[in-house]
Parts: sequence; structure tokens; C-alpha cells
Amino acid sequence: LRLRRNVPVTGDASIVNIRSIMHVRGDLIIEGYFDTERIGEIERIIAGDGDLPQEQREPETVLCAGGKTVPLPDAHHICDRRYFGKTLISYRTFEAVVDMSKLSENSEIYFADADSGAGTGHGADGSAGGADAIGGAGLASVQDRRRIVFSEPESGISPALGCLYKSFGDFALEYDPEKNAIIACRPSLSRRLRNESRAFRCIMNTKLPLRKKIAESALRAGCLLTRWYYCPLRIRLYYDRARMGGDNGQYQFVYGSDRCRAEGGPSTRHRYVVSRESMPYFDLRREGYKVHSYESPFKKLVALHAEIILATHGDVKSFFEFDSFERRWLADLFTAHIVYLQHGLTVEDVSRRRARYFDNTELYFCAAETEAENLSRTEYGYRPEALRLTGLPRYDGLVSDPDPIVLVAPTYRRGADSYADDDASVGANSRAGGEKGEGQGFVAEYREVYRSLLTNEKLLAALDERGYILQFLPHPAQAHMIDDFADCASETVEIVDVSKRGYEQFLKQAAVLITDYSGVQFDFAYMEKPVIYYQPPSLPPDRYGAFGGAGGFDYEACGFGAVAADADALVSELARAIDENVRWSGGAEPLDILPDEVYLERMRGFFVHHDRENRVRIYDVIESEYGV
Repeated sequence: LRLRRNVPVTGDASIVNIRSIMHVRGDLIIEGYFDTERIGEIERIIAGDGDLPQEQREPETVLCAGGKTVPLPDAHHICDRRYFGKTLISYRTFEAVVDMSKLSENSEIYFADADSGAGTGHGADGSAGGADAIGGAGLASVQDRRRIVFSEPESGISPALGCLYKSFGDFALEYDPEKNAIIACRPSLSRRLRNESRAFRCIMNTKLPLRKKIAESALRAGCLLTRWYYCPLRIRLYYDRARMGGDNGQYQFVYGSDRCRAEGGPSTRHRYVVSRESMPYFDLRREGYKVHSYESPFKKLVALHAEIILATHGDVKSFFEFDSFERRWLADLFTAHIVYLQHGLTVEDVSRRRARYFDNTELYFCAAETEAENLSRTEYGYRPEALRLTGLPRYDGLVSDPDPIVLVAPTYRRGADSYADDDASVGANSRAGGEKGEGQGFVAEYREVYRSLLTNEKLLAALDERGYILQFLPHPAQAHMIDDFADCASETVEIVDVSKRGYEQFLKQAAVLITDYSGVQFDFAYMEKPVIYYQPPSLPPDRYGAFGGAGGFDYEACGFGAVAADADALVSELARAIDENVRWSGGAEPLDILPDEVYLERMRGFFVHHDRENRVRIYDVIESEYGV
């Protein structure tokens, strides 16, 4: 339609959209995009060999701050609109780094045309520009400045809701709409009071129901009134999947709590959020750890007071159930440093979910150099010093204790997500999969492939002959589909639900893993147990959110086992793996497992650390970076 109606493919270059503002080691990092549009893939497909409108060249924009101009070349971050997996429009992105030590009180930070005259050599506060300035940055007139739009809550400023002021501890930022500039200043009680007065007036003028207005006002007021108690604690907040626990978050939480007590720190500094429906909730509380219920609205208050949040799933605010209004209205109060512990290893292209600016992620803990290489791509936006090769916390307790069990564990598939909005086990990674009709064709194929496998006569015969059983373990986000496979259960096949118990016991007990693209392959590789990949063409990796596909992990060249495209090849590989890689004399005798030499070498070479000291390294990094 855009092409047929000859709609220009360029937007207003005078608008600067700020998505993210972070303060890292004395630098203010401002990330965003310009409204200038580029021709997308859909338009190229529609046009075919026809002529496309010429993309207009927008005037060069610079950031001006503290007597300097900072150029804004294309950062090549992810910023586009996609439909049916194709990009319709993409925007030019930027990332500017401002040294806060070079700014004085009330310095103005703004965007202007490079040719607007912002080059007199005077600082934004009227003083002479420093000799080390990138370029002269005199005060451009308000009319010459680009209009600033705070397009995402991660910017921390929400002008439409009266939230113009955000404190970063040793300095603060305040947006001045009249000057169209961000003012760098010292934290000030008077500025805070003005900000709160605006915010509470704005909520009263919204169209929210009165009960909602009262609830949101109470949450904001409660946060402000309790800071005197919570701020000295310097809270570290951990979480995993809400209704499971038992993952990297819990492992690091327990270690951090124990170490903090041993070193004489406050016992309430380390806190964990998990559902009352999970086993860890009661187990940890009985052992004296500070655990908050996921079902309690109090978790929002704790998240607003946290100094550090150690996340295992992306979209941190969604995990704590901040709705779309709260994400903006409370953005100036959300000051936690976000560090990412991971759930599974980041070896695929997941830049649309794990990019740095989506959560303002400051540190990303990795277990393999392959991850760091993947995350170093420009689309993610991570600096090299943000990627730390420490290992993952749960690997410290991942010790194999195998029984004659074959574990079948397919990967997470967005097209087969739960349709229930209250399914907290889905976590922040996926808000329940959208409309009920989404991906129904894929769901039918997914169901058919695995039902056929679980009832495959050759597979069952091979297992019976060797005295093995098979456990089918769907991803927790697909736990709602377990009933679809219930009639496949037999003496040889067990259908298991990990949505409330967690993965760990199944991973430790299984002798062989069958998966398509799931991250549990790395757990088996860490324990040096055989892996077989079952990748039928009807369930490709690049559809419906599977973590695989072109440009990602190469299973043939880097995988930890053979790849089978059909059930017959899978049965053949499984029989060979049991016969050649697992030694078992039957009965109560322990299993002795040794993968093929080529795969064993890959397993040992993939991980940076094998000493089970991952939690120690992570704790030390956080202490070094944040001093707590």
C-alpha cells in the first residue's frame, strides 16, 4: 500500500527517540533511533524488479553535552517493525557515550543539526570548551534542536506522566521540555518534590479507573516513603521461572546469602522471588533464606528498591508484573543495575530478546567463548567489558548420577506457548503466547511428530531390549500440552512435567539426551553424556521462536552428537550410543558413560571453566563492579 500510494519511506529526521539511558562506570550511555525510515524487505519483495522510492539523506545529527559534540553514526542496533517474520521498516540507531566527569552543574544535553552553529567552542553551561573536546558545542538555539521523544521506559523519563527527573545516585538527570534538553545536575530534594507533584497530578488526569489510580499512587508513595529503610540494605534480588525456581538464580542466591552471612553482611540483603506453588519457596524459607512470594504485589516494591537484579529471563519488568502504565510511570524510580545470569546459553541469534538496551543490562555472564562471540555482534549493543566468562551458577551443582533413562527434551517454541494469561511459569520470556489461534498449524505438526516418536515400535523395542525407559519432558512453557501425550505413556515411556519441579533431577538421572535445539544439550555436554539431535524438517529451527537457525549454532560442525532427520535414523543412533557409549551390566550396578572421542573433545573445549567455582566468580565480579 505504501508503494502504490507513493508514500515517502523517510520520516521526520528532526525527532530523536531515546530508548535507553544507562550509567556505567562514570559514563552516561544514551541509545535510541531517528524517525528516518529505510526501505524494508517486504517493500523490496512487493516491488520485485520495479523501482523503489529513493531513500532520502537526512541531515547529520550530533549530541551536544558539556562543551563537546558527539557524532552519532549508525550503531546498527535492532530497531524495526516486523510482520510475518519480515522487516517492513527499519530505523537508523545511535549510541552516544557522555563522560559525566566532564559535565558541570546544570549542563545541557541535547541533539542538534551538525550545521546548526553548535560549534562556538563554549560549553553547554556557558564556559569555554575543553581542549579535549571532540568538537565545539556552543548552545544551539531551542528552535535548532531536535525534538526528544522518550520512546521506551528504559530511558527512565516519561514526560507525558510528569516524570522528568531521575536520580542515578551521585548525579541526576532532569528533562526540560522548554529547552528541549536533558539537564545534568546533582540529586536534589526540591527537584524530586517537583517531580512527584507533577507525577501525582498527571495520574489524576489519566483515564484510568479510580481504583487503579489509587493503587498506583499508593505503590509510588510507598516506594518513596520506605526508601530510608531499604536503601541501606543495598538489596540483591534474584529470580528464575516463577513457578519452578531451581535455576541459576536460586543457585547464586543461596551462595550469595551464605557468603554474605559469613562475611558479616546483613542477612536480608539477598532476596529471591518465586511462586508459593513451587518447592523452593517452602524449602528455602525453612532454611532461613529471605524469599518473596511471586503472587504478592509486594514484589513490585522490592524490585523498585533493589540495587541489583540478577535475572535469568529477559524483560525484567514483565517478570515483576509491571503493566504498560507502571513501566512508564515508575520508570524514574526503577534504578536497579541489571545483570544477566541466563537460563540457557546464548549461542543463537536472539538479539530481538537479549539486546542490551531492552533491559539496560550492564553485565552478561557467559559459560563459553561461543556466547561472547555471538553477543559481541553490533545488533546486541554490548561492550566487551560487559561480557564475563564466569560460567553459570547451576553448573556448580550439575553432577551426573545416571540411570538407564533416555530423556527426550524438545526446545521452547513460541508457536506452542500456553494460552493462559495467568501462567506465571511462562515467565517474562513469553507472555503466554498471544491469541488462542496463534500457530495452530505448527502445534498440530509438533504434536504429531512427538506422538509418532513416543509410539514408534522400533524405538520402544530398542529400549526394551536394553532395559531402558524413555522420559518425555516438554518445555515448561508447553506444559499445557502434556495431556496431548498422556495416552503415549507405557511401561517404557513416561511423560513428565517440570513446570513445578524443575529440570535438574531429570538431567542428572538420564544417561542419553534426545533434543532438537534445546539448551539442555549444554547441561549434558557439561556432564559429558551422549547427546543426539532429532531435527525433522517439518519442525525447522527458524520458525515460531525456536532458538536455532541460520547464523546460529552449527550442530553438524559444533554439536555434541549425531544429527538425525527422521525417526529411523534416530533409533539407529540411539541404539549405537547406548551400546557403545554407556557401559551397564544391569541391575543396581552404576552406569559408566563415555561419549565418542570427537564429541567428548568438543564438550571439554566448549566451556571455559570446569572447576564448579562459577558462583564464586560471579559474586566477585559483582562486588568489584558495584562494591556490595
